[in-house]
Amino acid sequence: MTIRAEKKAKTRRSLLDAALTLMESGRSFTGLSLREVTKEAGVVPTSFYRHFEGMEELGLVIVDELGLEMRPMMRDVRQRAGKSAQAVTQTAHVYIDTVMGSKPLFRFLIREIDGSSAPIREAIRNELRFFGSEMARDYRDLFGPTEIDVNDVNLVAEMVITLMAHVTSELLDMSDKDSVNKTALVNKLVRQQEIIFLGLFATKSQTFEAKLADTVSHEEVDS
Repeated sequence: MTIRAEKKAKTRRSLLDAALTLMESGRSFTGLSLREVTKEAGVVPTSFYRHFEGMEELGLVIVDELGLEMRPMMRDVRQRAGKSAQAVTQTAHVYIDTVMGSKPLFRFLIREIDGSSAPIREAIRNELRFFGSEMARDYRDLFGPTEIDVNDVNLVAEMVITLMAHVTSELLDMSDKDSVNKTALVNKLVRQQEIIFLGLFATKSQTFEAKLADTVSHEEVDS
């Protein structure tokens, strides 16, 4: 890489980091102005357009970086746990460690998944859909041949991602040195996933309506 290319890459990086830094005060990405970002990055506003067409493109690049952060996480889980029952526990540990190590990116995710920019919202959802499809594939490999409907496995993956998003909000407010609450959060996430999976296996041979009717009939007999 030439000196000029290195300088350009450094400026581009400084603009991305500046936007993420400004969000640490509680602001949304869409609430940031181009001038604020360039000032934080230490560059003149006109130089911004040598790297991005506008703020929205900068936000989409951050989403790409978020995806690049999440995808190796799934590979890490596969390498640690393989096709074993430890996959659930390892997923919780690896995800929480990933969030704690990349708080600015995950803060962006939590703030902008419901933000005012439709392209950024859709880009984040696409990354989460990809993450969910990878997770569902791992679950199918883990469970092996079963009577469980493939669509139910996909729904479980979506539910786990929803749980992780909730956990992310808690992690972003947690000190990096708060090992006690971090451990408690890992244990809670593991147990929540276990309960979801228990529900999945319980519905393998019986519909929800049939299970509910069976439970009610037993209660009526007992009373």
